[in-house]
Amino acid sequence: LIDGITLKLATNFDENTQLDVDSTQALLSHPNVIARDDWSNWLYRKGHNIVSGQALDNAIIPIKTTDGQNPLLITWKKGLGRVTYVDLALQPQLMNVHPGAFRLLANLLSN
Repeated sequence: LIDGITLKLATNFDENTQLDVDSTQALLSHPNVIARDDWSNWLYRKGHNIVSGQALDNAIIPIKTTDGQNPLLITWKKGLGRVTYVDLALQPQLMNVHPGAFRLLANLLSN
């Protein structure tokens, strides 16, 4: 989907996976502040893939796993806009009506 990015299916990003979150990034602070509690009680998993590749060199990575530093939210400047790749497992959280997942989705759509 994005030149320079490689995805490999991961099975180790379960609901207990700890995240390193850069709360200073606009995607995590505007219009909703994404707090520590927004990552609690996720169902099944936090992410889908091990993300790698040369495109990460020029990326901003607001969310990654703490253990392997695997990026789960990546954004790049492109022209006057941005391209954002989300590898977080949002679907089960949205189906479970998890408030933090909805706040994050609203931020992604507004930025």
